[in-house]
Amino acid sequence: MYKAVKAIQRMKPKVHLTVEDGDGVTTDTSRQIDIISAFFGNMFHSTNSAEIVDIPPKEMTEEFTEDEVKRAVKSLKNNRSAGIDEIKAEHLKNGPDVLYQKIAELLNHVAATGDIPSEINTGILVPLQKPGKKRGPTSNLRPVILLSMIRKILAICLIRRIGERIDRGCL
Repeated sequence: MYKAVKAIQRMKPKVHLTVEDGDGVTTDTSRQIDIISAFFGNMFHSTNSAEIVDIPPKEMTEEFTEDEVKRAVKSLKNNRSAGIDEIKAEHLKNGPDVLYQKIAELLNHVAATGDIPSEINTGILVPLQKPGKKRGPTSNLRPVILLSMIRKILAICLIRRIGERIDRGCL
């Protein structure tokens, strides 16, 4: 039954995004991109937000390990859209063990040198229509940002480390 429901849901025709600008509704894709980018750019870069402090890179006292990366990869959810790196969780979960060592080496290199691959800092913004809201105004769009798998692995590893320190009261 699960497969049948999934097949039925896939058959729904894709509804194109409707965006309003100063002159009304636009169907020009490049104009829609400009409007949505400006809207979310203003939202994410508001003047009320705290300034980001530039912290110099510092080698970690406890480096990322192959096992730590492997645990993080195994905790990723399947059937999710890929980010800018076009890698899915399933690719990493079914990859060879040497892959986890290479990812750990990359993360340790980033921590030590501050050389961050552009894929880690880049996401793909996907605007989704909020359910039950009028189509057109950009305020009725929900931002979803697709991040790279390496960034997700880094976040999971750091959250686990910080969580353990917070639990011990050592932060």
